[in-house]
Amino acid sequence: MKIIIIVIGLFFSSNVFSDDNAVSKEVSINPTQSAVKTDTNEYITQSEFEKILKEAEDKLKMEKDKNKRLRDYVFELINIKREMYPHERVKAGLALEEMKEKYPDMAIKIFSKEIEMNGGNKDAYFERGELYTRMCYSRNDKSICEKAVSDLKEAIKNSKSDKDLDIWGIPFRMQVYDRLGYIYETTVIKDLKLALSYYTKAIKSDTFQPSAEYFERARVYRIIKEYDKAIEDLKQYKKCTTNSNSDKERKVYGLCYDLYRQSGREFIKECPTKEEIEKKLNVKFKEEVK
Repeated sequence: MKIIIIVIGLFFSSNVFSDDNAVSKEVSINPTQSAVKTDTNEYITQSEFEKILKEAEDKLKMEKDKNKRLRDYVFELINIKREMYPHERVKAGLALEEMKEKYPDMAIKIFSKEIEMNGGNKDAYFERGELYTRMCYSRNDKSICEKAVSDLKEAIKNSKSDKDLDIWGIPFRMQVYDRLGYIYETTVIKDLKLALSYYTKAIKSDTFQPSAEYFERARVYRIIKEYDKAIEDLKQYKKCTTNSNSDKERKVYGLCYDLYRQSGREFIKECPTKEEIEKKLNVKFKEEVK
């Protein structure tokens, strides 16, 4: 199975292009692969992970360090284990993002335990919801998609305001609305009207204006053939300063290729010319049959 991934926001994201975008990056995923590998050269067994999780929970409750989270203790213990048993399972430099990618069920247990210990933990709801979002897309499972939506809505509910930032300085609610927009744009519970609504909320809740989320909404407007609105959003996106120039150029060329191809227009003011796009993307527009 193939999924399409793009980078949004200031530093990272897991949002995607529409599946017909010309400049998408494809990553292979095997949906039948077990979420937890027990090969001793790879990682830790499920029973070992459960012991570490329980020990981390006890340690957090006992020490009551407000600057530490359950996940911090989990990885501390994993590091200790690696020092004790260098010949086995735990890969050097393992971090939460790697766990989320390769062992999602283990990561979900960490987030679920954090929520169990603090029902108002917006970050845990968001990260579990984001992980469910990835699984929703890759497994094409409606029930997982609904779990993602539920968690993301809880993250919004437990966020104080649009001014909340994550540890990277990225607007928290903007990210949550972006993931909700993505779910309704691309997955088995697709609803483009809802996708537009959430991308609009993402734009409004972004403290960096013009928002990079204009690109996400422009993509949906292009899909539903509201080309003038897509072009206006593209105009706003080109003014945004939170994406790198190379990232912006890649997105603009990809969207403009689709706009020319789908709308049949010969000239779009906010886009490079067809000739420039052909040269940049190494593509050819089909000649109109007369």
